[in-house]
Amino acid sequence: MLNRFRLFIVILVIFAFGSSSCKHETIPEKDMVKIFSEIFITDAVVSTSHYSYKFSKRDTIEYYKPIYSKLGYSDKQFALTIDHYLDNPDMLDKLLDKVVNNLAHIEAEHKAALLQDKEVLEDLIPARDPDNLWEAQDNLVYPRDGDKDSLYFKIQIMDDGLYRLTAKVKVMPNDESIEPYASMWFTVDSTGVRHDVQRQGFIKDGNERALSLTLTLSDSTYTHIEGVILGHIEQEGDWKKFAEVSNIRLAYKPILESKINRQRILMEHDTGMLKSGTIDRELPTQ
Repeated sequence: MLNRFRLFIVILVIFAFGSSSCKHETIPEKDMVKIFSEIFITDAVVSTSHYSYKFSKRDTIEYYKPIYSKLGYSDKQFALTIDHYLDNPDMLDKLLDKVVNNLAHIEAEHKAALLQDKEVLEDLIPARDPDNLWEAQDNLVYPRDGDKDSLYFKIQIMDDGLYRLTAKVKVMPNDESIEPYASMWFTVDSTGVRHDVQRQGFIKDGNERALSLTLTLSDSTYTHIEGVILGHIEQEGDWKKFAEVSNIRLAYKPILESKINRQRILMEHDTGMLKSGTIDRELPTQ
């Protein structure tokens, strides 16, 4: 990078300015480091574009003029400063070494900023645990946590696959709800349409039983999985639930499909031309 930069500066100076021996105010070194750094970055950008041929002409110095002009320097000051460094090769070498170091510093700051942006984005979008998509309260005791409330949930799906809702449920003999149950289904956001509804009822005997509902999603149209734990048939009057729910989990597991082995082969024709072909071969499911 150093050799390329030096060659670029020398060509720029000789081609655009020529020589001058006048003694006028020159640009301080610290600003020349900034100017040369930005010129190098600008050159790297334009040299990769289809307009690069324009910058081989004599008047292309106008393209770099804004770089030193925004620091308050004129064309003459820049040209005379270049002459000063060309008359002092050792000073030019030291200047260019500082430019290279500055460019390295700029690159390091840019990479650090990108890394920070990535970390912030990851913080804003927390990773989901497929072993347990449940993020709400996972233990409930009635009537402490609600006289008549059912536990409704709506969780965004991950992808096609198996979704299994599990929990431990105990409904007491004195529970006053009608036909307590748990249910789960897929839905499309904002439509209210239920798909593949699964349901499990509970017996009021005070014994702990396992809740287990499993749904299989193979249609990407659906966006959420919804359901209710300790639902009940609507009834009027003053009544209460007496039940316990614990260890609520919603696990996701992708469906293992047949593996497709795609191989690219090159087929040589009689004419010598190569054409890319694709062979799809379905392997047996393991």
